[in-house]
Amino acid sequence: QIGTVVKANYCLWPFFQYINFTFVPSSLRVLATNLMSVLWNCYFCSCIA
Repeated sequence: QIGTVVKANYCLWPFFQYINFTFVPSSLRVLATNLMSVLWNCYFCSCIA
């Protein structure tokens, strides 16, 4: 099961950071990353629960 989470991690974060650095204004990048981290942590917790 951890393999599924690791694969999702390697798919999600590079894609998200590409979108983040391409389209999100620099003043909002930290906020966008924090919001995505909350969603990622919810997914992660649901996978390991």
